This record gives sequence, C-alpha cells and structure tokens, in this order.
Amino acid sequence: MTLADAGPPGSGRAIADAVTALGHDPAAVRRVVLTHFHEDVAGGAAEPAALTGARVLAHAADAAVLRREVPAPEPVLEERERPLHAAALRHLPVREVEPPARIGE
Repeated sequence: MTLADAGPPGSGRAIADAVTALGHDPAAVRRVVLTHFHEDVAGGAAEPAALTGARVLAHAADAAVLRREVPAPEPVLEERERPLHAAALRHLPVREVEPPARIGE
C-alpha cells in the first residue's frame, strides 16, 4: 500500500487504525508519498514510517525542508488569504515535528 500524505503530527495511530478498518495490516503500508512539506500533510510522516517500516518519499526540494537542511519558504499570500491561513494554523496541533528517519527523493 502507498499512503499519500501523513497528516499533522500525532496522526500515526489514526492512520494505522484506518488501514486496519479497511481490512489491511498496517505493515502493508510500504510507502508514504508526501505531496509537499507543509506540516498538515507531512508533519506526521515519521509515525507511520516508524510503525510500518514504510519508505517516506518527497520531491527533492520538499525533502530538503523536511530534513531541515534548508528553511521552509514563507508562504506568498494575497491579502484575502491571510485570515484563512491564520485560522488554519490555529487548528494544527502544537507539537515539535519529528522528521522521518530517512526521506527518499
């Protein structure tokens, strides 16, 4: 199985439970493909990787951010987007994001 994105930090157990509810062993997850580096989709990638042994894959530019080799670029927002962005950030868990042990490109 391939998991597309991994949710925010703390999503590992929910992902494993969802895979089980679909009738599969969580160990069947062999890859976690991250569509981008944002915390809401990549912040929880270390958890399913640790639980299942899955490989974590990301585009080279995103992988460098996830590995903390380079800082994340600031979002370029239009004025109308700023309140939405601020509201979305308030819904993310406040946790230190642990990067996956290894991120392939």
